[in-house]
Amino acid sequence: MLGTAPKRPYIPIIVWAGANVKAYLAWGRDAVARMVLQCPVCGTRLIGNGWRQRVARTRSKTFEAEPAWIPVHQLVCPNCRDAGRHPWNFRVLPSFLFPFKHFLQAIRLMVFDRAWGAGAAPAPVGAGAAAAGCARAVEEALGVDRCLVRIWLVRAQAVMAAALPALGAALEDCKGISPTVPATASLWLRWWALGLALRVALAARDEALSQTPGSVLEWMAVWSARRRSWWAP
Repeated sequence: MLGTAPKRPYIPIIVWAGANVKAYLAWGRDAVARMVLQCPVCGTRLIGNGWRQRVARTRSKTFEAEPAWIPVHQLVCPNCRDAGRHPWNFRVLPSFLFPFKHFLQAIRLMVFDRAWGAGAAPAPVGAGAAAAGCARAVEEALGVDRCLVRIWLVRAQAVMAAALPALGAALEDCKGISPTVPATASLWLRWWALGLALRVALAARDEALSQTPGSVLEWMAVWSARRRSWWAP
């Protein structure tokens, strides 16, 4: 039975448990239940603490009466709890989700591709008819509310701009091949090219990362999770 304990801060642990919600419900949840996971803080074996409902949306609330919910495993670290380290709660998330985000990674990727796939630079909120028209087109195609689309695009632009130097440095550290990108390329395309190059370079060093399925966006989420000790192979 799903737990009904009050919300408390938790650390996400990302695992491969199916490519989508259907696969997760078919076999991924059972695979998660059998996993033996360690605390990324102290290394103690985590113990089960029931299951909790986690939203996994494919469309905006204005387009569906009931968003998709899936059960995710809750765990606790007895050592961190006894030592008073917080948070000592953990939640196991399948990799098609992203910590603290309601929409599936695949939907987020489609939004960015629809908005920026032609290579046009993203328009910020308040840019006028062009930005509004882009968000409206995405809303009609994917069922994601246009206001939410515009927020995603603006926030993603800031995140990508801040990430480019770090991605370039990581690519240089692992002696990867820098991609050839036109000077006029959009921020999205430059981020995408660096992500692809880094994925290829790290795959030669880390077999587990080379086997990580999904898009560059999903792979980057996994890579980020590994850097934060959120990933459990």
